[in-house]
Amino acid sequence: MYGHFRWGGIKSVDQATLDSFKTSDTYRAQGDPRVFSLFEINEAQGLAQKRWLNISANQFSGVGFEWTQVFEINPQERDYYQEGTPLDYNTLSARG
Repeated sequence: MYGHFRWGGIKSVDQATLDSFKTSDTYRAQGDPRVFSLFEINEAQGLAQKRWLNISANQFSGVGFEWTQVFEINPQERDYYQEGTPLDYNTLSARG
């Protein structure tokens, strides 16, 4: 899905460096304003479900998300995952 990545470009890092990387399950595809959350179904098999965060920008921040945690992927990766039920404000705020 990303032609510029090569196995030869992988670098080994120590655990402290690895632990310093931020992970996120929120993303949006290039050219698509929708933000999704990715739920792993079976990571070993590469199975996951994308769920659209059907909320306003204020609600996004209000339930504890940060805009800096949203990363951008290409549309091909977005379309790879099956789509689940959208998440609304009531569902997200109940997760506390």
